[in-house]
Amino acid sequence: MDKKEEEKLVKRTNGEPAGEAGLPQGAESAPAPSLEEMNDLKAKLEEALSSAKRWQAEFVNYQSRVARDREADRKFATESLLRELLPAVDTVQHCVAQISKAGAAPAVLEAMLLVEKDLLRILGKHGVKPIEARGAPFDPGLHEALGAVESAGVPADSVIEVLRPGYMLHERVLRPAQVKVARTEDAEGTGGP
Repeated sequence: MDKKEEEKLVKRTNGEPAGEAGLPQGAESAPAPSLEEMNDLKAKLEEALSSAKRWQAEFVNYQSRVARDREADRKFATESLLRELLPAVDTVQHCVAQISKAGAAPAVLEAMLLVEKDLLRILGKHGVKPIEARGAPFDPGLHEALGAVESAGVPADSVIEVLRPGYMLHERVLRPAQVKVARTEDAEGTGGP
């Protein structure tokens, strides 16, 4: 060993001259661990690895849960605004119906139809879709029954009239449809909708 290498080794061993195998003089090599200590260390290592895997799995689950929550927040962030726009859509649709009945100037009817079409297009762009209720079986999750009407040619508990349209925002009900439901004459005394 030349002088420079010896100086480097002395620096690495905190200034003590190096003995054999690069250990400081007077330092003894540690005794080899017993088989029991090795098994104990191996068990601790396996436990630490298992714990790390569990934490990693928890973290992955957490990340996917946060991503789902963010997506839901993004999808439904405009829900309250869209719900507030629905009465305006109702008003425009009511105006269109009244103008049609009154026989007003075709230009006025055409203008109102364009406004209605634009409102429905904007709502659709944001995930709002009308609930198709007429003729469908009554579903309390989608419909709000405001009355029952006897009807011989229509199956019982079917929607026969839509009083106010309902809307969905993606897979959520934004507003249930207000409907009248058919009932048969024999269902009159059963206290149906």
